[in-house]
Amino acid sequence: LRNRVFSIDGVERYDGPRLEKLFNPSTLSQPQDQRYAETDTLKLFKKRFFTAQLQFYEIPFKKSSSKPQLHLLLQDAVRQGKCDRLPLSILELETIMRADHEPLQAEWEANYIAWRKEKRRRNYEALRLARRREDEAFRSARSASERAALEPERFIATYFLTNGKQDMAKVRKPLVLRKVQNARKFEDMAKKRAPSLFIWHSRSDRNVYIGWSREKVLDLAYRTTKDDEKANKARLKTLWEQQLERHREYIAQAQLGEPSRGPNKQPEGFSLDRCKGSYVVRCKEIADEWLSFPKGRTFIMDIWTRDENTLVAAFDFGLIEGTMILGMTEDLLKDDPYESDQDDEARFSDEEEEEISLEEEMRRFLEWGSGRKRKRRDEAELEAKRQAKAMRRAAEPVPEFRQRRVYLRACGRRTDKGQVIYEPDAGHLDFRTDDCVEFAGRVYLMTWVGKNVWFYGYKVSDTPRVEPEDYDTLFKRSGFRHIKSDVKNL
Repeated sequence: LRNRVFSIDGVERYDGPRLEKLFNPSTLSQPQDQRYAETDTLKLFKKRFFTAQLQFYEIPFKKSSSKPQLHLLLQDAVRQGKCDRLPLSILELETIMRADHEPLQAEWEANYIAWRKEKRRRNYEALRLARRREDEAFRSARSASERAALEPERFIATYFLTNGKQDMAKVRKPLVLRKVQNARKFEDMAKKRAPSLFIWHSRSDRNVYIGWSREKVLDLAYRTTKDDEKANKARLKTLWEQQLERHREYIAQAQLGEPSRGPNKQPEGFSLDRCKGSYVVRCKEIADEWLSFPKGRTFIMDIWTRDENTLVAAFDFGLIEGTMILGMTEDLLKDDPYESDQDDEARFSDEEEEEISLEEEMRRFLEWGSGRKRKRRDEAELEAKRQAKAMRRAAEPVPEFRQRRVYLRACGRRTDKGQVIYEPDAGHLDFRTDDCVEFAGRVYLMTWVGKNVWFYGYKVSDTPRVEPEDYDTLFKRSGFRHIKSDVKNL
């Protein structure tokens, strides 16, 4: 007995008329009732159902009987009227069980009602307290941005609506909402509540600018963007000063008699091996023009020995990270058989560029920088050009700074997309002194950044820390197929 229903093996008792309808649905007058009866038979007519009904009406059967046999046995019993009346023994058993079960059922129902009532009370109290905390947080929020982040719809109602209707006299000045999650959804919601609002948002910083006047909103967006850029540059400058302090500490080690941790006091001429170590790097072009990439990261170079004639370096310039090969002569770095006919320093055209927007200029530049191709040349022609260049340089007086020049080839990837550089970038490092504690570097054409990109390195340790990724592996991964699919998404 469960929930006041008498059952056997979870199957409740069906009286004779109900069983008659199940066995003969065609006798029902309404087609709808016939369909219902047919549906019930599909659900009920299982072996367990037949055995339970036979036990209710004390109709003998063999436990080994199959489902069709039990079906026919129960159908014959219904036809003979054996299921029209419940046997006395079953009635007495049901009466006794109900008498025992009823007090327990009533007690359970009373407890259940009390439990549900207490649960509703607790839920209501929890919701009331949560709402109170939300109200307090909304009232104590220090800016419109915080209120919009807490409750966007309530923010719109508080600032731009009166009695559910838009009120242009309520807040006249445009507002900037910073770091809005899902700006498009916020804009759709605000437009539904106050159709006259003008909303503009930026993809780069997720700021949303909102107000009644289009001109004022755009002016606020322009001024805020400029102010944010200045603040970000100041933050990067402070960060750089902190990193430069590490370089000053490294230099100071020489004053304390710890040459292993400081520069060599008496270097005997320039040595490639002395370039090894860890450097902090400053690159104005990336730090100023790609403010969304540094995000407080320190630009670094860690230079290691590769072989007796070359070095290898791990570099991280925020936008780009990868591996450099360094050598005293460019001939040591000619790993690419498809070297361009053009000099590395003359790949840009000097033609005046047309006036285009910043986004369009950046898109075109990235597409061009990712997809430039090289011309195949005969090895003999390559060797002739190299020899001519070497002879020309030998005849010229060598400036002092070039005596400490180290040439480089850089291969890497964008840190935001993982997009691999198609063509290794060429450049050089000019070390300031023979102890190799500072250098000025130039990449003739840095992919995704521009022409003649300067960067400056300051040694902070004689021991490099970050091991470089294998240059040959990076070079083999590079190729137009890696660039073409990604450029479309820029």
